[in-house]
Amino acid sequence: MDQINDARRTLETEGKEQRQRIETLTYELDLVQTQLKEYRSGKSTSDKSLTEYTFKCQSLQRELEDKEQIIAKTTALLDTTKA
Repeated sequence: MDQINDARRTLETEGKEQRQRIETLTYELDLVQTQLKEYRSGKSTSDKSLTEYTFKCQSLQRELEDKEQIIAKTTALLDTTKA
């Protein structure tokens, strides 16, 4: 029983950490999307190219999707340990 409780706590902790990472990635993605819009409209004074922003945006979106999948799998595993 202690092993199950330990596993549950570990999964809950990992889930919280992943949710925090998702929040961070979402914030970063919003910033990059804003910068990309500014760059496209000619308002950006940054030296970064449009390509760099586009790649960063795509990378953050993929990472966010991966983290969301991990959260879903961790939650499902946690639910099976509760049963």
